[in-house]
Amino acid sequence: MKRLIAVLLSASMVLALAGCGKKDEKETKKTKKTKATEVTEETEEPDTEPETETETETETETETDPIIISGDAGRIATPKDYPISDDFVISHDAENVYYSRISKFSAYGEPYDNNGSTQACLMLEEIDEIRFEPEEKDTYSQLWNTFEARFSQLVINYDELYEKLLPQFCDNIAQGKAKDYTMKEKLTFFRTDTEYFSFMIKQDYDCDMENASIKTYNYATSDGREISFNDIVTDKQGFSDFFIEYISNGAYDDLEIRQARDLAGNMLVDNEFAFPVEFLLGYDGIYFVYCENNVYPTIFKIPAMYCADYIDMSYFGKTPENYTLSNDGYGRITWDIYEDGVLEEIHPEFVTDEYDSIVGIDLVMDDLMRVSVPDADLVEGEQFMGMKLVKGKYTYYVYISMALEEDACNNYVFELTGSAGFEYVGKFTGNFTDTWYDPAQFVLTQYSEVFGTGIAGRDFSAVNGPIPEPISDYYYKDAVVVAAKDIPCKDQSGDDYTIPAGTVVFLFGYEADGNELEAMTLNKDATKNKLVSIDYAIDGYTVLINGENQDDLFEGIRYAG
Repeated sequence: MKRLIAVLLSASMVLALAGCGKKDEKETKKTKKTKATEVTEETEEPDTEPETETETETETETETDPIIISGDAGRIATPKDYPISDDFVISHDAENVYYSRISKFSAYGEPYDNNGSTQACLMLEEIDEIRFEPEEKDTYSQLWNTFEARFSQLVINYDELYEKLLPQFCDNIAQGKAKDYTMKEKLTFFRTDTEYFSFMIKQDYDCDMENASIKTYNYATSDGREISFNDIVTDKQGFSDFFIEYISNGAYDDLEIRQARDLAGNMLVDNEFAFPVEFLLGYDGIYFVYCENNVYPTIFKIPAMYCADYIDMSYFGKTPENYTLSNDGYGRITWDIYEDGVLEEIHPEFVTDEYDSIVGIDLVMDDLMRVSVPDADLVEGEQFMGMKLVKGKYTYYVYISMALEEDACNNYVFELTGSAGFEYVGKFTGNFTDTWYDPAQFVLTQYSEVFGTGIAGRDFSAVNGPIPEPISDYYYKDAVVVAAKDIPCKDQSGDDYTIPAGTVVFLFGYEADGNELEAMTLNKDATKNKLVSIDYAIDGYTVLINGENQDDLFEGIRYAG
């Protein structure tokens, strides 16, 4: 049997979810207190650039020990060792900067007849904004002022578009041409500490994924200075050549390599890019985002330690006390795990059977330490999704994420226990959203059947131990249905209220252990919207609303399969 290494920078999983707070009846605001850690999307006015997420597989033969990206078909890449620069210095003297993520929410829905079945048609506006505590505003006033101005304009742009499209949405329904209008702006953070504030903004403002766009932003936290690509790269030609070589030798397919060549070509042109060079700052490297054909983004990670001849190394290596790193295109994470000034390399290796199914998983460090996942914990048919190195409060953890098609990821967990290296400690289930960087707060998602099949997210922390612990008793989930009959519930004040039959209802989320879900009734006159709480429970595979099967109370529930 061959030993196979799976490698691929895991593309953003599913969605970036914001927490739910109290909501106005005209426009709802969902608020989550967080540290610097998710991915961001931002712009002064909605763009029309596309977004792409690519995960493909290719297969090549090599005479050396192969490195494989696990997928529907294995992808082999020839391993290559790059010299590590002495200029790459790791220090833990940064601190996470606290902020609040506010999600402005406006929506309207109408029921329509879909081939004899009642469905809900939705008009939705949801915009992430960054908000700050007074002390942070004073300390980092220039950065905060930049954000306040940028997001204020963004809200104005989206509100104007919402008002413009609402009559068109209603006309479509009246003419029997039901179409959802979903205008979203989502933030994903790569780091937000006392050194740098780096995030990505994804916008879908024209109600169609074909008009989505991605923009990246990098700021020096202390003075609010925006960091350009020219600030990072000191030798464009040298870095361009290195970038192409690194991606070509990694576990990428022909399409991704062609995208990398496009990016590299753009690096040689100042301010006139056929495709803008969108990049983000990580602790240990640069993330490049490629958008094409208005689909999902391809994200390439280039470790800074290998390309000191071409970039300013002072931007990399500084971390807060707790942080997370992701694997590169070779399935590796290279880091000073023992904090003794010497960098170690860790990577996963896989054993496959004659049908190319993974039947063994090892974590390897510097080809000296090898730890296996017990056979009893493995699940047949899993595919590699990515690897994380987590610096918790007391030590380091490694998560190797493996997924079955349409199922949540199994995450195999290893803990650094001393000079002997890592030991296997167990596994947990859940998909990571985006490139979370702060183990103190991140979102894990899972499939949920509440109000129909969809993704629900919950806040977790991995600071105090290797297995993440929930820090919220609430699952965030978006879903829209139509009340089939009058439904008793409670309004925002706790008073009794009845949702009239035929009302479109939008779900925000629900308590993790059952009891109540939080939703809003949607009306054309937004002042009549009601934020409501409804009793719910899960009995086996059945979701009960007020003790009744949800299928008997609501229409338009959409199930997978």
